[in-house]
Amino acid sequence: MSFKMEVDEPTERSVLDWPVSHVEELMANVVQALPKKDSVSYQKRLNKLDWSTLTVRNRTAEDCRSQFEKILQNDHIRKHRTLSELVTDARAWVNDPHSSILRPQDHPEFPKHPMNAFMNYKNAIMRKMRKKYPDLGIAQLTHKIKQRYDKLAPESRKEWDDDYARQKEQYTALRSEFFVQHPEYAVALLPNGTGKKRRKTKAAEKRELRAPQPRKPLFAFDYYCRKKMAEGETELSKERKEAFKEKWNALKDTRKAKFITMALEDQQRYDKELELFKRQHPEVLIKPIRNRVTLDERQIYKHVLGRPELKYKNTYHLFCKEFSERGSGINSREWMKAASDAWKNLDSDEKIQYQNQLEEMRKEYIEQCERYLEKIPEERKEEERRILEQAMPLGKQSNSKPRPMVRLFNSDDDSNDVTNSAKKKTRADKALEAKILEYVRYDNEDAIQEEHPYATEKEISVFLKKCYEDLSEEQKVNYQAKAERFLSKKKLF
Repeated sequence: MSFKMEVDEPTERSVLDWPVSHVEELMANVVQALPKKDSVSYQKRLNKLDWSTLTVRNRTAEDCRSQFEKILQNDHIRKHRTLSELVTDARAWVNDPHSSILRPQDHPEFPKHPMNAFMNYKNAIMRKMRKKYPDLGIAQLTHKIKQRYDKLAPESRKEWDDDYARQKEQYTALRSEFFVQHPEYAVALLPNGTGKKRRKTKAAEKRELRAPQPRKPLFAFDYYCRKKMAEGETELSKERKEAFKEKWNALKDTRKAKFITMALEDQQRYDKELELFKRQHPEVLIKPIRNRVTLDERQIYKHVLGRPELKYKNTYHLFCKEFSERGSGINSREWMKAASDAWKNLDSDEKIQYQNQLEEMRKEYIEQCERYLEKIPEERKEEERRILEQAMPLGKQSNSKPRPMVRLFNSDDDSNDVTNSAKKKTRADKALEAKILEYVRYDNEDAIQEEHPYATEKEISVFLKKCYEDLSEEQKVNYQAKAERFLSKKKLF
C-alpha cells in the first residue's frame, strides 16, 4: 500500500483582506490606464478612471475602487502628488508592508485600552465630588480624589485593582483576535513576524541622537519656593506662588542672600557645562537664556557680602559728583552742559588735584579688595576677583606709582616734564589720526581682504597702524596733509 503525504500549501499573504497577487494585478491595471505624462491631481485622475475596465478576478468595479482607495489611505503616501507617483509608492508598500506604518488604533474594530484602577475610581466618584465641591476645578478635584484613593483600605483598593486586571486581560484577548483578523495592522507592531518592537520613526531617531543639553539654572525665587515646598506645602498652585512672591519681596536681604548664592552657583555650573557642550557638539544651535540673577539681586548680594565698590571711575566723574552738590537747580541737560563747561575752565593744577584724589581712592579700593578676598572661600575667590577687576584691575597695580595728570591744553609752565611727557591727545589729534587711518585703509583694502579676510575691526586697526609706520616720511606727510584739508572743511581741525 502506498501512502501519500499531504502537505499544507502556504497561505498567501493578504493586504487589506485581499491576496497580494490580486492587489498587484489591480495596481498593474491602474498603471496601464494612466497617461504617460500625468500632471493632474490624483483625486481628479481617480474620478476619471473607468473602473469597469480595471476589475480583477471576478471582483466588481466598486470593490476594486474601494480596495485601491484603502491602500492610498496609508499615512506614508503623500496625497499632494499625481496618481502615477502615488501608484509607485503604493506598489512598493504592497511588496514591502514594513516600509509604512498602519495605526491599529485608527481601525474602528480595534479594542480600546482599559483605564487603570485610579481612573476607574475617579470616574465613579467624580459626580459626587462635583456636588460636594462645586467651586473647585478639574485639577483640584482630581487632587482631592487622589488623596481619597491613597487612603482607601487594602480590601477596597484590591477590588479596583482586580477590576482593572480583568479588563486588561479581556483587552489583550480582543487585541490578539483583532491582529489575527487584520494581519496588515499587525505588521506595524511585529515586523517580519519576529516579535520585535515597531520600527522607530525618523523623528524619534533624531531625538535619540540629539545630545542632552545642560540643565538650565534656576532663579533665586525658585530655590525659595523649593524650600517652602519642603516644609510641608502640598502643591505649588498659582495662588500659592503669588503668596510666596509677596513673602519673597518682604524677605530681609540677609536671608535673600542665601538663595541668591545658590542661584549664582547654579548659573556658574550651567556656564561651565554649556561651554563643554558647545565644544563637543558645535553643530547644535543653543538659544541663549536670560541671566538667572537680576540686577537688584546682585546689588543685594554685593551689599550683604560687603564687596568693595569703586565709586568714581575717572576724574571727570569725581568732579561731577562735587559739582552736583552745589545744587544749581537746573534740568539735567543744562546741568550736564554747565558741568562740562566748568570742567573745561579748570586749570591744569586743579585737574591734577582731582587726579591725585582719585589715585588715593583707587589705592584704598585695592586694599579693601585684598582684605575682602582674604575672607572669601577658595572655591569662590576667582569668581569674586573677576567681578572686582571689572571695575579696576587688581594685583601688581596696587603697588605701582599713580599715573601723572595729563594736561589737556598747552600751558605757559613747561617745567613739569612728567606732565608734558604724558600729554594726552586732543579731540583734533584723535580726529586727524582716525582720518589718516581711513585713507590708509582705502588704499590697502585689497591687501586686507587677502591677508586678513576674517579679522576684527580691532585687528584691522592694528594692521593699518603698522602699514602707516612702514611708510616713508614723504608718504606720511601726504596722508596728513590730505586729512587736514578734509577736517578743515568740517571745522574739526
